[in-house]
Formats: sequence, C-alpha cells, structure tokens
Amino acid sequence: MNTAFATGYAEDGILPVPAWVKAIAETVVTLPDATATHAGRLEGRRAGLERRRQRLYAAHRASLLTYSAALAAAVNADDLNDQLQQHDRKDRRAVALAVLMRTMLTTDGLTLGWHRANAAAYADATAEGQAQAAAAPNGGPASPRTVHPVAPLVSGVAWQHGKVWTDQQLDGLAGDLAGAKDALQIRTVLTAGRGVTFYLEDQMHAAAVTGFSVMVDARNATLSFITMGDGRVCAVCDSYAAGSPYDPADFPEPPVHGACRCWPEQYALAA
Repeated sequence: MNTAFATGYAEDGILPVPAWVKAIAETVVTLPDATATHAGRLEGRRAGLERRRQRLYAAHRASLLTYSAALAAAVNADDLNDQLQQHDRKDRRAVALAVLMRTMLTTDGLTLGWHRANAAAYADATAEGQAQAAAAPNGGPASPRTVHPVAPLVSGVAWQHGKVWTDQQLDGLAGDLAGAKDALQIRTVLTAGRGVTFYLEDQMHAAAVTGFSVMVDARNATLSFITMGDGRVCAVCDSYAAGSPYDPADFPEPPVHGACRCWPEQYALAA
C-alpha cells in the first residue's frame, strides 16, 4: 500500500484493511503524497463507518432472529408441506405466506415482538444516518471515532416502518418456502431465516441512507454516490457513481439492489 495513503488511512481506519480499500489504494500510487494521504484518510473513515453499520445490523439481526426462531417452532412443517404440494409453484408463495401470517397472529406475542424489533432497527438505522451526516466535516465522511448516534426515533413513523418491514420479511421467507421440496427443506428454510435477515440488511441500509439524505437536503448540499471501488461493484452502481454529484431530490438512493454496499456522501472522494 502507498505509504502516504497508509498514513492517512491509519488516522481512522480499521484492521485488517478491507479488500476494497486495498483495491482503491492501488489507484493512488501515482498521486502526489498530499492527495494520497487525503484519499487514505477518507477511505479509513469509510471503512470504520462500514464496520459500524455492520455491527448495528448484527445486533438487530440477532434480536429479530429470536422471533424468527419462535415462528419456525410454531409452524408445522409437515402440514405446510402437504398444503404446498397441492399447488403449482406460482401459487405456493401465497400459500406459504398465508400460513406464516396465520401463525404469527395465533402465537402469543409474536406479531407485536416482531414489529417492535423492526421498529427499533428502523429507528437506530435512521438515527445513525442522521448522526453521520450531521458530524461529517467538509472534505469527507465523519470520523467513526467521533460520531455518536442520536437517540432512537420513538415515533409512529418507526412503528409504521416496522410493520412494513415485517410484511416484506415474511414475504421473502414465503418465497424461500415456495421452493422447498419436502418438510425437511421447509424446516431448514424456517430455521435459517435467510429471507428475513436478507431483507433486514437492505431495509436498515435504506433507512440509514434516507436519514443521511434528509440531513444533507436540509443544508442545500449535493450528494455523491460512492461505491466500494472493488471488483464486486455492479455496472449500474458504477454508472450512478460516475453521474455524481446529485441534488438530493435526484439522488439514486442505495441500496440499488440486494446486498448493495454503496453509500452517499456530501462530496466526491479525492481522485
């Protein structure tokens, strides 16, 4: 890694250095030291904030999986399999979703707990995005060492989003169940909860980006679409990054697709 870039990265960067940071470091080897140091500083901050978001997601994922496990225990996999086998693949998702919704409603405390877990995740993710935008200095993202999330948003808005998130997560789980071939696969799908946690990650990402964008919009500032800069970035996200900067109203908010890792900033990174 370029020595000047590494010096800047060390201010706020995390170890081990992520692969996407190493990929970006390779692009600055010909830049003046001052520019490379600035780029390293920005990427170090981004790496720290990315880990922060991952830890926030992990905490809420663990909370939601307790309710997902309760749902899995309450569903009769043999009965559900019998019902699914009576329908074509195109109808099985609806059948599975109906069973999941009925089980949620008939299992004591499950619906309320699930909605509450999602509302808390929405509130924390939105607050994190707002705090990062509020603390970001001119010239780069906020330092993860100085940013502290504001208090969770205790409001009807968070609860409404929690209910919407629950519906989307159950629909994702139903889609996974529709492809199960037997009761054993149904139990595996229910226990893994992939359709639940996949949606949660994207939902929290979107909520944090929205919180960030709202704060930037209030400042009448522009937004840059920032990718991870590695070989995993898709062509669509690369094109959005190339179109930066954007007015907040025109900004293509991440996540653009499932497992999208892109993020807004108020200004382009040093190049």
